[in-house]
Amino acid sequence: MRSDGAGTFASRAARRTSDRFGRVLDRAYPLLVSSDCSATLAFYEGLGFRARGAPHSEWDYLIIVRDEVELHFAGPTTPARGPGSCFIAVDDADALHALWEEHVAAPASLTKPFHTNYGMRAFTLVDPDGNEVRVGAGADGKTSSPLR
Repeated sequence: MRSDGAGTFASRAARRTSDRFGRVLDRAYPLLVSSDCSATLAFYEGLGFRARGAPHSEWDYLIIVRDEVELHFAGPTTPARGPGSCFIAVDDADALHALWEEHVAAPASLTKPFHTNYGMRAFTLVDPDGNEVRVGAGADGKTSSPLR
């Protein structure tokens, strides 16, 4: 029996697997488009977000946060691509919709909250650059699956 603490091949492999795949990926951020990072920041500040990180004017890249949600926006100097989309999980979709409703005007849009066929209460924000931000709260018992 070995006493150097190295363990068996199987236990070393298990440690490598755990180290390699255990906590390597910590989080992911949606990368959305912005035709004007200053205008994007102003729009999202109206929804309660704030800027974080280096000034967007320096890098043509904007990071905004609200609570535990972080969104990234690439400005017009990055290679061309279409609008993006993301999903934000919340505790109360109706309450957040009520907070955002008065701050969203054309060309942005906000759908009314609805019960999905997969048991969530949800709504969609389309920002002035066409990015789709879906927002949803967990199952509330008011929606039944159409598959049952």
